[in-house]
Amino acid sequence: MKRATHDAGNLTTDQAAHRLGIVFVAPYIPLSEVSSPGARGVCVIDVGKVRAAITAWIDRLPTHTYDAYAYTFVDTCSEYVTDGPNARVFPGVLLAVKRRRRGTRRKRT
Repeated sequence: MKRATHDAGNLTTDQAAHRLGIVFVAPYIPLSEVSSPGARGVCVIDVGKVRAAITAWIDRLPTHTYDAYAYTFVDTCSEYVTDGPNARVFPGVLLAVKRRRRGTRRKRT
């Protein structure tokens, strides 16, 4: 977020009426934390564990420092799983917005 708001501060008044630092975050959860072995060796994702992990993650965010934020997380996230030994579940996305009130001071040349 610091880099996004700093970049927004580089805009001059004639380039933007509002300077916004915007960040998209796609959190992941290790598949081993939210799944259990199912029939025929196929992993079954426990939706309750996914919801608990998402809730805990959102509670740890410094949302009081954002001017706005929004998120969406799907109930069935079995389509958003990576393969391999470090398999992960990507349950959704968060958008965080912070307004930059003043521009970055430019060095005089």
